[in-house]
Amino acid sequence: MIELKTVFAEYLPAKEKYGRVPRNVEIPALVEAIRKSIPRFFLECTESAGYASSEWLTKGSIGEPNRTFAHVPWVAIFKRSITKSALEGYYIVLLFSEDMSSVYLTLNQAFTAFETRYGSVDLAYRKLQDCAQQAVLELGPVSDGFTTGPIDLRTKGTLSTGYEFGSIWAKEYFVDKVPSQVELEKDIQILLQAYKTLWTKFPHSLVDANTEISNDEFVKAVEITVKTVPKSPATKGPQPPPPKVKSSGREVFSRSANVSARAISMSNGVCALSGGRGVHASFLWKKTGMTYVEAHHLIPFSKQDQFPHSLDVEENIVALCANCHRLLHHARADEKNEPLRRLWQLRKDDLVARGLVVELNELKKMYGKLAEED
Repeated sequence: MIELKTVFAEYLPAKEKYGRVPRNVEIPALVEAIRKSIPRFFLECTESAGYASSEWLTKGSIGEPNRTFAHVPWVAIFKRSITKSALEGYYIVLLFSEDMSSVYLTLNQAFTAFETRYGSVDLAYRKLQDCAQQAVLELGPVSDGFTTGPIDLRTKGTLSTGYEFGSIWAKEYFVDKVPSQVELEKDIQILLQAYKTLWTKFPHSLVDANTEISNDEFVKAVEITVKTVPKSPATKGPQPPPPKVKSSGREVFSRSANVSARAISMSNGVCALSGGRGVHASFLWKKTGMTYVEAHHLIPFSKQDQFPHSLDVEENIVALCANCHRLLHHARADEKNEPLRRLWQLRKDDLVARGLVVELNELKKMYGKLAEED
């Protein structure tokens, strides 16, 4: 297909020459191929498969104008009822490797949706792969010429690495063996059928296809994330309850590793129960160099069903040394009372600003038995 050859030939020279995406008139052939010709061809493929063109949106990108070129240029086929954006849902997408040695036609997933759900890039990658594997099981035997599992786009970009882990079915074409228009259309038809099989069961996203997440996975994600997050809350004011995911075989509300990491970062490694009288006995965190502390939801996260607003906000997460954290989970009720009073006094006004109102006696009752995610 001549448009693929155009992208292979012109993308890297344009990227090297301009650095940032220039005006369309500076790179007319590249713009025509990525933003017009290939998307138009993709839309025609949906029509020849018997679908109404109004059900679909096709779009290509080399990056936003006057910003850096995309690590991996792409052209996607979105089913409008699932998504109209590369940031959500799942879709068929043509992905050029960063070194322009090959191009993949793949049924893939939006990395951003997973990063938003789990609050950690590393955990998002793992869950993308988990959900891709679940989708592969739903689809059954893979069609000839296609592969399952991660692909290799020869990239270091965060979003493009997400495409590597999120691939469900994919077929790779190399620069010295570009497919004909007939071959590419045939392969698109195969992916359209696979897409249809999935959307009957997952009408919006695959992020819920396999969301089993262990506490160890979550803690590891916090450890990785705490090194890079700002020392400030990610949001302000009351927030909607988080979505539910599976954990240890049961449905629970999803915690954000990003939010817990921010709360720890904001603590500067000081246990909230130290009362400003020095750092509680601990050790230096190998991952961060900070004094080791753990994130704890003051209003237990397992009580989210009782609150109209999210409990997973920085103001409701206190950083505690390991000993104080264990005390709140495992000590006798009479030994928990004074620490809870101090923490409630410290955070009650901040909680109100988040739409979270709880009296001290009510809070104490919640600590009869805490869940792992608290």
